[in-house]
Formats: sequence, C-alpha cells, structure tokens
Amino acid sequence: MPRQINYSSLLLVLIIPFFAEANGPHTQESGILYSTYFSPKEYQANPQNWATLQKKNGVMVFGNGDGIMTFDGVRWQLIPLANNNLVRSLAFDNEERIFIGGYNEIGYLSESNKGKSRIVSLLNKLTDEQKEFGHVWNIVAADNKIYFATDKNILAWNGNIITEIQIPFENKRSFATLYQNKILVQPAMESLLVLQNDELNPMAGGEFFKGKRITGILPYSTNKALICTLEDALYLYDGEKSVPFLSEVTNFLKENRLYKAIKLKNGNFAFGTLLRGVVIIDKQGALIHLMEKGRGLGDNAVYNLEEDQQGSLWVTMSVGISRVELQTPMTWFDERNGLTGAVNDIIRYDGDLYAATMLGLYKLKRGASFSTPSNFIKVNELPTSVWAMTAQHGSLLLVTDNGTAEL
Repeated sequence: MPRQINYSSLLLVLIIPFFAEANGPHTQESGILYSTYFSPKEYQANPQNWATLQKKNGVMVFGNGDGIMTFDGVRWQLIPLANNNLVRSLAFDNEERIFIGGYNEIGYLSESNKGKSRIVSLLNKLTDEQKEFGHVWNIVAADNKIYFATDKNILAWNGNIITEIQIPFENKRSFATLYQNKILVQPAMESLLVLQNDELNPMAGGEFFKGKRITGILPYSTNKALICTLEDALYLYDGEKSVPFLSEVTNFLKENRLYKAIKLKNGNFAFGTLLRGVVIIDKQGALIHLMEKGRGLGDNAVYNLEEDQQGSLWVTMSVGISRVELQTPMTWFDERNGLTGAVNDIIRYDGDLYAATMLGLYKLKRGASFSTPSNFIKVNELPTSVWAMTAQHGSLLLVTDNGTAEL
C-alpha cells in the first residue's frame, strides 16, 4: 500500500506521448504501431476490400465489394463494374495497366487524358458459355499475356483473343502466382503445377502439397521459395523437396488461417490471417510485429497486403482499410493497451516501467508471448492524479493531488 509522508517534492509535469523502440524483433515491452484506419463510412463503399496495389504516381487502387476504388491521399473514387459486383483481384501489366477480376467479369482500367477512369470489359472476347466462370481469384501477367485464375479454368488473354486452359481436376478453383519467371498453379488441395506454353505440368516435388491449400509463394533465397498455406503454416521449397519452416508464429498461423503473404522491401515477411490480423517475421522466423483489431487494425479478417512507396503497409480487410507505418522506430501506448489519461511522467523503477497520468499510476505488464502483448495495469491503490515521480532511497516517490506518496 502506498503511504502518505509528511514532506513535499518538486512538482514536475511532463506531457508526452509514450513509446517503445520497435526496430528489432518483438520485445516484451513493444506497444502498437502507428496506423490510420479508413472506415466504410469514410470511403462510402462496401466494407469488404479484397485486393490492393499502388500506382507509380502514388494512387492506391482497391478491389472493393462495389467495384474499383481509388485513393489519392485526399479523395476516394468508386468505379462500379457493369454487373455491379465485387472486384476480387488486381494486377499490373508491363505498361502499368491495371487488370481486374471480379465475379463473371474480367477487364482492365482505362484512363483518359483528363484523368477519368473507366473499366473496359473483356467479356466480349468470350463465348456465352465461357462467360460463367465465377470468381477470379488471381491475375498473373507473364509471357506477354494476362492469366485469370477463375472458379472453372484459367483464361489467357494475349491482347487479341482469350484462350481457355482447362483444369484437370474436379475442383477447378486455382491459386496462381509468378515465381522466378514461372507461373505456378495449384488447383485447390491438389499438387503444385507449372504453366508452360499454356499447358499445366507437374512441378518436381509438387505432390507434397496435395491436401494443403497454398495461399502464397514468396522468394526466400536465390534457390528457395517460402510457400504459405492456409492451415499448415510455412514450408521452404528448393525446387525438388519441401521442409517445414518453423518459426515463432507457426502455431499462430495454423490456428488463424494464413490467407495472404508478401515479402517486404527490408526482407521481412508479412502474413495476413482470416482470424487475427497480421504478423511480421524476419528471415529467421523471429516475430517483429503483431497487428490486430484494436492494436493497429480496424478488423481481424485480412484479405490483402501491399507495401507502399513510403514503406507503410496497407491492409485490406473484411471491414475497412488500415495503413500501418512500419518504417517508424516507435510503438505507442494509449487507451488501446490500458494507458488512460494525459501522461505527466514516466520512470523505470526496480526493473519495471511506470507511467504517471491524470487518472492515476500505471505499471507496464510485459507480454507473456507475442499473442498476449504488453499492456498497462492501473495501480488501484492510488485513485488520484499523479504529476511526477522520482526514485529515492529505495522507494518510488509520487507527487499526487493528495500530496506526496511513497510506493
């Protein structure tokens, strides 16, 4: 119990934002990364955003539930599809033209000299039977063609005609991506294949992934890929065989369904999950950051990730969009992690971190693990404003509204 003592101390008032360093791997005293949340009310469109990328001029483009959405840092613009459906996938070609994939819709974004955008549909290149292809899950630009991976097949457009590449499995929904100039394809829960000359062929060691659902293939080193799966976490693939990539977040990724993954410019990896936000690890598998609802993100169901030109991470979610400033060397503590009231002073005493605020005294409780992050706990014995603190003679002296106290 704090007790009153009968002498006064110097009143020191410090009103500062409280932060902890966040340059290296996650520590037990890391706080929340600075972020901006864009709600559906702000951008006036569907809550769900399935895809995102950034143009060279800095404009962000989103695949929204109501169509294509753009943001130039000030204004939001929505361009609906002709069938008023969602846009699930986006990709650039070599000329930075944006190709889109929606539900029973494929096309690209065309811009006039006046900067106005419209969607040019490619449905007129298909027969009536081919037009019922369902969702477009991935778009890959390679070999001077655009490949659309749909619910029923892969459609390849060469600029003039569209050819149909059949999926030789009952479940034809496929994951497709470009890795080391090769188009890799996995029909849902089947072996990993390679698309060559518009034909699907087995990959060496690709049968290892039968029964697993691949959600990302990222470069890990010159001769190894980091393969991400929905419920089986991560694997390293050397072109012939795959081995588990064990990390601090292995069980977390298995439990929370790894849906999207990107390699960041600094060599770290960011993973978006469907159940608990985003985790970032380094190449060795050590945790750098965890971001979830209330701790940097507006929602836990993550659909896509994009690193912008400033090094910030755009996270599209089931509800809204968040931009997280990964490049900042600070993390923050505020009411989201237990610290309430204007901060007047901070001190480390006996190995613990204390914060004096207008609403009382708070002590930092270190995170037991990355999934139970650090937060401030109020010292309930002191229900008054604390203005300043100093460590003297083996005690922590506190200047409060009710006089000077000793902890």
